[in-house]
Amino acid sequence: MLRFGLHFSRISFALIAMGALAACTPQNTANTGFLTYEPEAGYEWAEPTGWSYAVVWKAGKAHPRFAHVFASETPGTWVPGLGYDWVAPQAGDLRAVWKPGLRYESLPHIAAGAKEDTWAADPGYTFKSKDSLQVAWQPGQAHSSKSHFIAAAAEGVWDVEPGYAKSVPLIAGTEYAYWSPGSAHPTYANIYAAAEEGYWSAAPGYRFASADSLYAEPIPFDTPAPVDGSTRFANFLGGLVKAAIGARFSEAQPDDGLVATGLGRPVARAIRDDGISDMADALSGR
Repeated sequence: MLRFGLHFSRISFALIAMGALAACTPQNTANTGFLTYEPEAGYEWAEPTGWSYAVVWKAGKAHPRFAHVFASETPGTWVPGLGYDWVAPQAGDLRAVWKPGLRYESLPHIAAGAKEDTWAADPGYTFKSKDSLQVAWQPGQAHSSKSHFIAAAAEGVWDVEPGYAKSVPLIAGTEYAYWSPGSAHPTYANIYAAAEEGYWSAAPGYRFASADSLYAEPIPFDTPAPVDGSTRFANFLGGLVKAAIGARFSEAQPDDGLVATGLGRPVARAIRDDGISDMADALSGR
């Protein structure tokens, strides 16, 4: 009878002990069954292959239920992923949403893009690679919002396109570019901004080497300078009038005397021929 009592006491003690163990969940773990546990969100086993139930906080670990939320450096606290912000500031609300324009001191010169999980570099900068959030200054890059501004060689400095000048801003950042007739081209010698925006003129004594080039070459001494359209038209009309008058009096008449035959008619023919020559020069651009 005594032996049976001792045996029953041992069984009871074991059951009580097992119940106590089952009731005592290790710190920062969740009970998933009888004497089975898993680390809470943000934690992982200190010894994954051992028998210990000790857990450690793992900074950067993704939250198992809330997307774009990660364990911070401080145990028990969370931060939204890059480009995301809290939906609501209340403690315990771990919902995160993409926030266009969001910036970070650790990632200079970029901001969260309009489309989720995209990033935009500041004007003048370009990403070092398609998988990197690091950017570099790109000289020569056009400004994305200021017309005719281009990135200069020095980082953060802006030049304007050839032919343009910068306005003097009353407020920082409000400068704009305007066409500046007569300004010299920074690359091509003897080329200057014309009166009409976007067009160029060669300096006196020079001409364009070709229609699609800004290279200027000297005009040879035996080559007449090109004549503009309005002057050519006037020369053509003048030549037409001269040719008409000369032709009218160039033909001999029955009553011509010695003066008309020897002087008048030849002069009229010369005037006619000179007018025809003026018309031909006007048509050829000379």
